Amino acid sequence: ALDIRIQALGETHPDVAEANYNLAVAHKSMGSFSLAKAFCQKALLMRSEVLGKNHPDVADTHSMCGHIYVNLDLHPKALEHFEKALAIKSKLLGEGDIQLAQCYNNLAIVHTASGDLDRALEMNERALKVGSKDKGEDHLEAIRSYSNMGLVLEKKGLCERALEMFKRAMDIMLRVLGDNHPGLASVYSNIGGLQKKLGAYEEAFDMYRLALPLKMKFLGKEHVEVARTIKDMAGIRSKQGAYGRAWSLYEKALKVIAQNRGEEHVEVADTLVEMAFVKNEEGGHDTAAKLLERALAIKVKANKTPDVAGIYNDLAHTYSALGSFDQALNMHMEVLKIKSNEAGQESLECATCYDSIAKTQLK
Repeated sequence: ALDIRIQALGETHPDVAEANYNLAVAHKSMGSFSLAKAFCQKALLMRSEVLGKNHPDVADTHSMCGHIYVNLDLHPKALEHFEKALAIKSKLLGEGDIQLAQCYNNLAIVHTASGDLDRALEMNERALKVGSKDKGEDHLEAIRSYSNMGLVLEKKGLCERALEMFKRAMDIMLRVLGDNHPGLASVYSNIGGLQKKLGAYEEAFDMYRLALPLKMKFLGKEHVEVARTIKDMAGIRSKQGAYGRAWSLYEKALKVIAQNRGEEHVEVADTLVEMAFVKNEEGGHDTAAKLLERALAIKVKANKTPDVAGIYNDLAHTYSALGSFDQALNMHMEVLKIKSNEAGQESLECATCYDSIAKTQLK
């Protein structure tokens, strides 16, 4: 379609710019962010030249560029484009239009990603203020604002306030979009994650149980996000001591994660570690050791040093439970090597290692 439009209309025609923009959107949705960036930059250049730098389509293209740069972890570039979009929209629309709320929410996303959490909250609060003037409380940008504020507050360790924000987002989404919208799955999962942190395990499980059928419906039963929700549910049952139920859920999650990510992916290793905990708690130390050994091989290959230290430590305790004290000692020595390199031989981490080594030698 792009080639036909270029031949028929010329490279500077607005329809050619639109075709480039649409290709940017398509590649972004597929996760091809480098290609999306290239098409978006072409669209931005064309639209700026043909329509003028203060045209609303130019503002929209700046916003799309910003989202692409966020996904590329190029936060300063994303911020630059979102700020240009805001400046254009402010000039064209004034301060009371819902589109400005969208711009403020976009800026909040960048500030959240770059770690400027207070600035992110400020942008979300501005978005809520503008949006309420134009559309009242029940609109899509309010859902975005409350959801991002929940994420920010969770990062700041303010879990109860974060939970309040997510519940507000959920209530508005149910009123505006109904109970069968795919976006509800993320909100339910966010609420479940916070309730889990706060120790409200059954409430958390209920939230994940609400999220699961929505993810299955809109993503498919074999999607990795479905597996992650099942894994979250398994983690809760493990916390509650329902190890048989946890194991069954972990097996389902592991199968789908491995299918999507590959058998050697670190997410597979993380799942194996959680499954090993379940087996250790049940007294199945042989199985736990095999799971941890497999997880260790994956993490070593991926060069995930901090995670490797944790698995060595888990293996040490598992081998001790099996009475294999020489193997346990070897694992503690491996942890000591890592901690010495990371923090120095006189660190508290190394002191803990020395203590574990001594206790193992006594056995």
